[in-house]
Amino acid sequence: MFPLYENLTYSRSDLPLILYKFVTSPESDQRIHMINYTSTENRESVTSPCYNYTHWHSSYEILLIMSDETELYLNGDHIKPKCGDIIFIDAFDIHTVGTKHNHYVLLIDPARLHTSIDCFPLDMRNKRLEKGGPHEGLRQDIERHILCMSDKLVDTQELTTLGVLGEVYMMLDKISKYTGSLEGARGNSSEDSQPDFKQKTQNKNASTQKETLKKIFNYIEQNYRDNISLSDIASVAGFNESYFCRFFKGATGRTLVEYLNEYRCHIARRRLENDSDSITEIALESGFSSVSYFSRTFKSYFGVSPNTYRKKLYPLT
Repeated sequence: MFPLYENLTYSRSDLPLILYKFVTSPESDQRIHMINYTSTENRESVTSPCYNYTHWHSSYEILLIMSDETELYLNGDHIKPKCGDIIFIDAFDIHTVGTKHNHYVLLIDPARLHTSIDCFPLDMRNKRLEKGGPHEGLRQDIERHILCMSDKLVDTQELTTLGVLGEVYMMLDKISKYTGSLEGARGNSSEDSQPDFKQKTQNKNASTQKETLKKIFNYIEQNYRDNISLSDIASVAGFNESYFCRFFKGATGRTLVEYLNEYRCHIARRRLENDSDSITEIALESGFSSVSYFSRTFKSYFGVSPNTYRKKLYPLT
């Protein structure tokens, strides 16, 4: 079964994190330089821009934005951060990062932490720390911790695991205090309880939306090979078809057809990279009704046909 969420590999057993850096090549926006600081092999690579799909995972994620062109959807909200901004993505937050890859990605597995911590803010307004904003001190601290981790991880011969772990725990402690200060500020407000009640209602609604989306995504994961009808998937969500369409587009920025095509193309891309099956077999087993439609759709996402994509991977075959 192809997972909806990212194929995360915590290859270092001594670290609870994965740290990437993505940079669009100055020579061509069709080339992405990727550094995986925590990989035990293939630390650096050059890839084509990948149309990142809407997904979730059980890891905490922190983005350090390195350009003004990145954009993302987070729990249905469209965000266009600026260079230097920090974005918090909590475990099971639904998110999509755009194709402009100029950012650090820090993923932390809570199961690997030697403490129980739930530190990221629920409030969407507080998931983004803007450079020069009211929480600039915290933003600078987090940026410094991420860059210190990358520096420590560059030379594996000199890596001090405790040093990296120290950066992680100090950073999470500061984020936890930040989240706690937000809750405290609401609790100590001299205003009536209506704003706090309103925010709690918004948080509850956001949580309910995430649970509904997970039901939808899990259904797609299990049935993508079949002809998924709008009525079937609307029933899974507990909505009528009209409301489902508005709900899904608002939460993901895509129609159901767009998302299904996107998801199936990612499945096919993984198959092209790992299987020797024919293009026809991969197209049909990925849920496309015809090879021609598959080829057109695949090219619209990845810039090349499936056959050309495979030849680039294996030029001698």
